Amino acid sequence: MDRPSRRDFVKLLSALSVSGVVGAGHASGSDGTPSAVEEFRVAGRRSVTASVKPNRVGVRQVVVSDQLEERYGNRRIVFKQSASRPNPTDDQLPRTGETTRTGPWEGHYATASDWKQLYTNEVDTQEDIGGGLPKETDYQHGVYEYKPAENTDGYVIAAPMNVVSPEPKKYIKDTAVTDHYIGRFIFQHDRYAWNTQTDLFKIQDDTIANKNFRVNGGEHARMWSFEGWTSISAHLDSTIPHEAISFADAEQDFRRIFNNTNNWSVSDNAVSIGNDEGLPTEAPDDHDGSATKLKL
Repeated sequence: MDRPSRRDFVKLLSALSVSGVVGAGHASGSDGTPSAVEEFRVAGRRSVTASVKPNRVGVRQVVVSDQLEERYGNRRIVFKQSASRPNPTDDQLPRTGETTRTGPWEGHYATASDWKQLYTNEVDTQEDIGGGLPKETDYQHGVYEYKPAENTDGYVIAAPMNVVSPEPKKYIKDTAVTDHYIGRFIFQHDRYAWNTQTDLFKIQDDTIANKNFRVNGGEHARMWSFEGWTSISAHLDSTIPHEAISFADAEQDFRRIFNNTNNWSVSDNAVSIGNDEGLPTEAPDDHDGSATKLKL
């Protein structure tokens, strides 16, 4: 993998943004139950500032939306994330720097209780949103990876599950680590999946990556176990503080590893989910809505 040059800093960091909006309230139908995931859609404007300091890299996003004000009484929302620079003299970033980018933003956000009502009630999620969004409870494995909002009980769709398996995650992790991944001391931001056994959001059960910090980017995958399946959200990271820049490349890396390992069968695009819809503005556009299936 090519390392980004110093001159790529503005391009890489200004493209980063943090998916998520925060608020308190209830997006629902007339009976208090969300009638469709379309009600969780938020469209507005965003301003993203990426800053580099001698020991830290950070991103601050401000989302402004009339829909937020209508639903939650707050039209200006701030979301932040940051990461330390473990080797600032060797990470190819400038000592200091700041860049800001503005533009439209769209994503799907709701409180945990609203997501639960949507997924546990017999309601139609197939609204006219580019063909409709898949419903988590229609599948045993996960459909999306969700990002928690700061200081509120809210989650936003952040990424697709693009690798699934009926095999225990330990076997998958062991095989990946035998190739080039590592499985301990991995820097990451926590993400969640909708657990169809408990009807609750569940933090990742395990993580693998090609490097601990991935200062200059790299492969990264989070794994969840429920309903007898391993659900995997795999992506290629940008430089820290890390945002996905490709889903397809990471999925292809899983195919390569398991195709080259005895006893594993790999079915490309075996599980059609339709989870290329509903992703936030900043997500890569290279996911086709299907997941690779790994089986012993």
